[in-house]
Amino acid sequence: MAKKAETKGLVMKNTLSPVSEKTISLAGLNAIKLSLVVGSSWTERFFGGADQDVDSVLLMLNNQGLVQAPSDFVFYGQNKSACGAITHRMSLEEGEEYESIEVVLGSVPKAVERMIFAVSLHNASDNELHFGMISDLSVCVADKDSQKTLLHIEQPKNVGMASAISLAEISRQGDSWELKLIEQGYEGGLPELISQYGLKSKGWPKEESAPVN
Repeated sequence: MAKKAETKGLVMKNTLSPVSEKTISLAGLNAIKLSLVVGSSWTERFFGGADQDVDSVLLMLNNQGLVQAPSDFVFYGQNKSACGAITHRMSLEEGEEYESIEVVLGSVPKAVERMIFAVSLHNASDNELHFGMISDLSVCVADKDSQKTLLHIEQPKNVGMASAISLAEISRQGDSWELKLIEQGYEGGLPELISQYGLKSKGWPKEESAPVN
């Protein structure tokens, strides 16, 4: 769970332009060595009341589009996948916490066909939060080693009343991978989002509870 952030973050240290392509091929990159880092930043539009914390999550999906095990769902409460390919990280910069998710593509099991990166508002249902209360939401996918930006999303469209958003998909294309822009909002929040991939939640988004099959 990250604290409120200004428009900056782990992999967003330069001013970037939003992505214009819907799909970006990674065919020219060495998938065995490629590590992607996904970072997000935002600004609260309205102040007072509950904190508007944006949480980053990643789901690993099989060829049926389903999460095979709870350990294939990575977030701040479960910060590493069982295979070790996905790691949720927290960093501290200038007194603020930032979240990022690292994906080591060469370590992703063959059974995983797709990965979904999403963001959600922490305790949204309890506090009646939605992304209409957030401005300057920005997400960057970068090559960890070169720091080259591969995908940059600014303020997803038509998701104002949603409290969770699927932002991007990483999918296999033969021996390579590609990035795809999604921008799908869910007014039912993270429970609605994860349910379409075969996960159910127990008391989500309570911090002490983790989704289970």
